[in-house]
Amino acid sequence: EHIYSKKRQEIEDGLKNVEVIESLGNKILLEGNINIRASDYRFEDKKKIYSGEKRRGKNQEPSKISEITQLIEYDKFEEKQIVDRNRKILDKFFEFLQQEELIARQ
Repeated sequence: EHIYSKKRQEIEDGLKNVEVIESLGNKILLEGNINIRASDYRFEDKKKIYSGEKRRGKNQEPSKISEITQLIEYDKFEEKQIVDRNRKILDKFFEFLQQEELIARQ
C-alpha cells in the first residue's frame, strides 16, 4: 500500500519529487480488505479506514499491523513525512544489521 497514493499525486500534484512515491517511507503492509478500501484516498481518510473508524459491517476492526498505530498519529503525510519515515526505516534496518554483525560498525 502506498500511504501517499499515486492517484492523489496524479490529481493534486502535491509532491515536488515524484520518486518518493516508490520509497520505503511511503509503503506499509496492510491487511487485504483494508488495502483495497483505502488505496486511492487522501491520508485523512486513510487514517479513518486504518483505525476502523470509517468501515462498516464485519470489517470494522482496526488494522492489526502495529506500525499503523504510529502512522495514524501523523497530522499529515506529505513529502517531508515520506522522506523522514524512509530515513527512519533505513536507519533501523542498518542498526539491525550491525547488531546481528551482518555488517561492520562504522
